[in-house]
Amino acid sequence: MTPPLISIITPNFNMEKFLRGCIESVLKQNYPNIEHLIIDDGSTDKSQEIIQNYANKYPGKIRYFKQKHLGHTAALNNLLKHTKGEIQLNLNSDDLLNPSACKWAYDNFIKYPNYAVIYGDEYVIDENNKIIDKFIPPDYSFQKLLCSKLVIPEQAAFIKKSYFEQVGLYYNPKIKKAMDFELWIRIGQKFKIKHVPGYVARYRWHANSGSKQFSNINKLVKEKEKIINKVLNNKLTSPSVKNSQQCAYMGLHLWEKQMYANIYNPLPQKPVISIILPILNITNNLITCLQSINNQNYSNIELIVITQVKNIKNIKKIIKNNVQLKQIIIKCQSENIIDYINAALRKISGDICVIFDQNDQMYQKACHLVVKTFLKHSNVAVIYGINDIKSKTVSNKYHDQSLDLEYFIKSILNLNFYTAFIQTKHLKVKNLSINNTVKFNNMLELLLKLGDTFPYKYLNKTVTNVNMSNYCRLGFFDYLRSASEKMLIIDKFYINSIYLSEYLKIKNTVYNYIYQQLIKQAKICNQYMASTYLIIRSHILFI
Repeated sequence: MTPPLISIITPNFNMEKFLRGCIESVLKQNYPNIEHLIIDDGSTDKSQEIIQNYANKYPGKIRYFKQKHLGHTAALNNLLKHTKGEIQLNLNSDDLLNPSACKWAYDNFIKYPNYAVIYGDEYVIDENNKIIDKFIPPDYSFQKLLCSKLVIPEQAAFIKKSYFEQVGLYYNPKIKKAMDFELWIRIGQKFKIKHVPGYVARYRWHANSGSKQFSNINKLVKEKEKIINKVLNNKLTSPSVKNSQQCAYMGLHLWEKQMYANIYNPLPQKPVISIILPILNITNNLITCLQSINNQNYSNIELIVITQVKNIKNIKKIIKNNVQLKQIIIKCQSENIIDYINAALRKISGDICVIFDQNDQMYQKACHLVVKTFLKHSNVAVIYGINDIKSKTVSNKYHDQSLDLEYFIKSILNLNFYTAFIQTKHLKVKNLSINNTVKFNNMLELLLKLGDTFPYKYLNKTVTNVNMSNYCRLGFFDYLRSASEKMLIIDKFYINSIYLSEYLKIKNTVYNYIYQQLIKQAKICNQYMASTYLIIRSHILFI
């Protein structure tokens, strides 16, 4: 008796390097009844020639299709129109099947005839086919799937066509990145899915993997969120699933953080650092600041100066006499200079950026040390170091995403906002900007949003010499306004957050920490009246 036909579909776009290995892994299956449908999605490399040669050599077994470049989802749907098998598998052209994969699927569908999908485990391999990891997904439940606690490995998941047809034999054409997640949700809402231990496939982790592309992750998250919303807002969805709303959003957020943490997105070997320097007025410290930037022992720097029109002539003269770096001068037409800083952030050519204070000094090795650290930790969004304040070293510990919420907020509050080096692409992928509606803590919201998704790295080196005279200009009531601003920004950030319940438990602790920070600052600035008032107020509120 001939076992059922298994249809393996493979979309391909410019994967000539791995394509032969993929096809050979199907040909080496120890299962007799297989068809391999391959579609080329408008490749510009030698992929079409490779597929045609195999199709000529194995007529009937390998079926070759072409389309203009319409994308992955369109390619899959094109192939699904032509499949003949009772069992189906989607195998990407850079991945491999283990030799017994198809027999494993057949045997398990015999054991579990009432299941729509059976998925197994997979090895993770590099560009040279070397095993670098193993992926063993958890056993199936719809809640795990919805809450991103389960990722079904597409290349290790076999589907019965009869069940597939009942939910629509297609991948949603509107979904370009999370098409497999949408399919599992559609099937899982109606039919049973099962995990059976056993290594079925080899997923290739390489520089051009879709899941390793920085720009793809944000699109993936947005699509998954839409799919989750559709399930939760559906009147037919069961109450038990709707009760998983918090779990679903929290799980997606944690999945996103994990994806960014593992991303393969190296900087150039000599990245450009864009130093944004707002100059509000000409001070005695300005020349020292410019010279400290000019004297960096790292050459690939652009200096972006933002100043008001009335200062432009004098500023140009000062810069000409003190700076030999590439310069861009932005004329600020209004009093709100933050709008111009945001415009600069959107247009800078640098891979790394920092907004610097005209009264501070940058240590000579600062840029070199930051670049060295970013090259070693390319997934990190922000690097910050030690600030030397009146010969007192001020630093905070390494911020890690796995640490609790209280530690995270305190780490952000303890940052010197204007000496944090940020990878520009992290800002752009989230379309982040500086809050122009607050007076004292413009960067706080931006750093909270960055740290909520991406890892930070503490550099245990002195980066800047901070001139406290600027901070010591704060008046008595300015300290209170600054404290209120920080509290409002943090409250607003978490009020609609998945972390709200956790934040409410530590809210008073955070507030007290803000007061203690300002008390220290007031003491450094010899503002004893302000520090005494803040101490009394913090005791009344928090003791």
